[in-house]
Amino acid sequence: MTGSRPDHKPPASTASARCHTAKRQTAELAALFQAYVEALHPLVSDMVRAGLSPDETAAALNRRGIPCWGRDRWTPSLVRTVLRQRP
Repeated sequence: MTGSRPDHKPPASTASARCHTAKRQTAELAALFQAYVEALHPLVSDMVRAGLSPDETAAALNRRGIPCWGRDRWTPSLVRTVLRQRP
């Protein structure tokens, strides 16, 4: 048949290497996220202890220009995520 391609699987060693690389990158990303949470947890928990709601905390972080992990702006759910993580 013209234009058809036979099924081709990458060699097992190539697939294994990709899997290993993906696992390593996932572990590195998790470590970066944990470091990020450890750096921000004191600030976020102090704001909540001072009486700010997650909505108010997110707004305050956005006003201060504090970068949010993976998003343009802080949201209340991301504030709660940081609070749930234990540094």
